[in-house]
Amino acid sequence: MPKVVDATERLALIHDATIRLIVTGGVAHASLRNVAAEAGINIGSVRHYVGSTGNLLRGVVEAMSQAVTDRLESYDVAVLQQLGPQESFELAVDMLCELIPLDDQRRTEAAVWLALLEHSRVHGDLGGAFDYMASGIRILTTGILTAAGVRDPELPAEALACALDGLVVAMVAAPEHYSPEFAKNLVHWQLRQAVAGTGRS
Repeated sequence: MPKVVDATERLALIHDATIRLIVTGGVAHASLRNVAAEAGINIGSVRHYVGSTGNLLRGVVEAMSQAVTDRLESYDVAVLQQLGPQESFELAVDMLCELIPLDDQRRTEAAVWLALLEHSRVHGDLGGAFDYMASGIRILTTGILTAAGVRDPELPAEALACALDGLVVAMVAAPEHYSPEFAKNLVHWQLRQAVAGTGRS
């Protein structure tokens, strides 16, 4: 009998191979042929599951977005309002730190994310996937500031999201300058500024 291939596992294999290629050689290196070789499968199988390079890259963005979402779903923003001020603040910092490259997995995600963002800027074929992730980050920052009692969280939530975006770029560009402890302290400071600079209800 022919071997039954699990489609989810095969897609994960293809996406993981694509991520490795982007990390080592950039998006241009992630051709379907190179992905097939990296994954150890034939190119026909890659074409069967992703169809085109554009679909492949969109799938990688969606898979990475889902990985971040899964990590964040282990937290509950509503709990912030049930904790004391210090506990609530520290939990909020932990939630925001899920978005920055503090370990190998998140460093890989960040490097690939920025490479794909530049690809999308030039080619314009991945914008929708990035919009979804950006929206999710702003929902998170708005929820955190609302739980902290900020009366009008829209502007500080956007500023906080932008600060996190900038920190990700800095950590990818010069990782030697940003230890996990220092990066977390920066997130702590940014959140404190966002809360203290707006007033509370």
